[in-house]
Amino acid sequence: MVKICVLCGTKFEGHGNNPAPLNRGHGRCCDKCNTDVVIPKRMDDMLYQRFKKIMSEQEKYMWWPE
Repeated sequence: MVKICVLCGTKFEGHGNNPAPLNRGHGRCCDKCNTDVVIPKRMDDMLYQRFKKIMSEQEKYMWWPE
């Protein structure tokens, strides 16, 4: 069965991939979009969350002189 990628609009066959966090996870995306767009976005989100956690932990130890 031929499907349409929700991100780029190209036709693909097979199960496709979950496009989340892009397109709110609705529909399926092709392998190329998954590799080139979705996975890098997930990695960026993961690194951003890690950065926020590190920064919030560092704020516990920061003080501002009066």
